[in-house]
Amino acid sequence: MKEFKTFWKNFVNFKGRARRREYWVAYCINYAISLVILSIGFGFVFGSLGGMVAEGQTGELKISAGLIVGGIIIGIAMIYMIVMMIGSIAQSVRRCHDIGKPGWLFLICILGSFLCGIGSIAWFVICCLPSQEGDNEWGSDPKAPGNDEFADSNGIIIAVVSVIVAIIFYIIVVCVGSVFGVINDLGGFEALQNGGIDAVTAEPGTEDISLYGGDYSTEYEISSETEFSTEDVTQEETTAAPVDDKGVGAGSGMFSGTEWQSFQIEVDGTVITLPCTYADIQNLGYSLSDDENGDEQIEPNNYTSSVYVQMGGREFSVCFYNDTAETKKLTECKIYALRFDSFYEVPNVSLPNGISMSSTPEDIREAMGKEQDGYVSDDSDYMSMDYYIGESYDQKGISFTFSDGKMSELKIENMEID
Repeated sequence: MKEFKTFWKNFVNFKGRARRREYWVAYCINYAISLVILSIGFGFVFGSLGGMVAEGQTGELKISAGLIVGGIIIGIAMIYMIVMMIGSIAQSVRRCHDIGKPGWLFLICILGSFLCGIGSIAWFVICCLPSQEGDNEWGSDPKAPGNDEFADSNGIIIAVVSVIVAIIFYIIVVCVGSVFGVINDLGGFEALQNGGIDAVTAEPGTEDISLYGGDYSTEYEISSETEFSTEDVTQEETTAAPVDDKGVGAGSGMFSGTEWQSFQIEVDGTVITLPCTYADIQNLGYSLSDDENGDEQIEPNNYTSSVYVQMGGREFSVCFYNDTAETKKLTECKIYALRFDSFYEVPNVSLPNGISMSSTPEDIREAMGKEQDGYVSDDSDYMSMDYYIGESYDQKGISFTFSDGKMSELKIENMEID
C-alpha cells in the first residue's frame, strides 16, 4: 500500500517522477474505492426504482427514502472522484517526467481524448512505458539501487484484488438491491415464505397464470374484435349509485348507461364524464397537490403526463390537454384521463358496469368481455388488461393493472380532439 500512500503524500506535487507501479496501483485502488461507494448508492436507487416498476409506476417518479439516501451516497462518490482527479493530474505529470517527457504531454492527451479519442489510447500507452533509465532533469531513477521505495510493497496484489472485489461487490449490491426492492414492494419476504399469493386464472383453456412460485404455462390470445357485455351488472353497494326503474343512476351518482364506452366513472359517489374540467375535480373536494403548478402554461395541442390531486390523505392523478389554438394555464385545460394507483389511498371509484378497484380479471371479463390487448409476465405476478375504441389504444380507452393478485391501477382516458 506504499504506492497508495505516496499518491496522497504527493497529492499536489507536480515535480519529480512517478514510475508505472506507483501510478497503476494508486489508480486501481482509487477506482475500487469509488466503485464500492457508487455500488451502495446505486443499490438504494435501483432498489427503489425496482419497487416502483413492480407496482406499475412506470410513468411517474416519486421521491422515496431509498432514492434520497442513494443520491447522497452517489454524491459522496462523486466528491471523492473529483478530489481523486486533482491528485491524478499531479501524478500524471510526474508519470510523463518518469519517461523523460514534459508534463504538458498529459494535457495534449486529454485534449486528444475529447477531440477524437486517440488521446486516451496514447495516454494508456504512455502509462505502460517503463521508466527512463538513469537520472533525468526531473529527478533520479526511481528504480536505481537504494531508490526503490516499493521493493517490499505488496501494492500490486492489493490493487488487483481490490478491483476484482469492487466489481463483484457492484454486481451483487445492484442486483440484490433491485430484487429486494421488487420483493419488498410486492408484499415482502413474508409473503414468499408463506407460499406466495393466490393464482389469478383467466378464462379456462386460454390462460393459466400462477403467481409467485407457481408454474407458468401461458397461452395468451388477443382478439382484434371484442364483444362487450350489454347485460346490466349489479354494482357494489359500497360504491354504486342508486338505480331507478330505467336502469339509470339517480342523484349525484347518475350514470347514462352501463357500458364503459360512456367514459364515466363514479368518484366518491359523484359521476365524472371524460373529458371534464378542473372545476369538476374541485367539486369533488380535490385540488392540485402542493408539488403541482396550476399556472403552468400548456401549449396548443399539447397534453400533460399525470398531475396529482388530493383531498386529505386521498390522492389520484389526472391528465390535462389543450385542444385550442391558444396557450392556456394548466387548470384552464380539459382533463382527458383519470388514474387511480393503489400505492396511494385512492377514493372509492366505480365504473357504470360495477367494476371497482376490488374487481378481479374474471369480474372485468364478465362485465366487459375479452380484453383487446394485455400482458402477462412470465416471471412475476404483473398483468395488464386494455380496452379501447378504434384499432389501438389511442387516448380512448380504459386499462387495468394487477400486481400481487390485486388491482394496482385503473386508468380511464378519453381525449376528444376536433
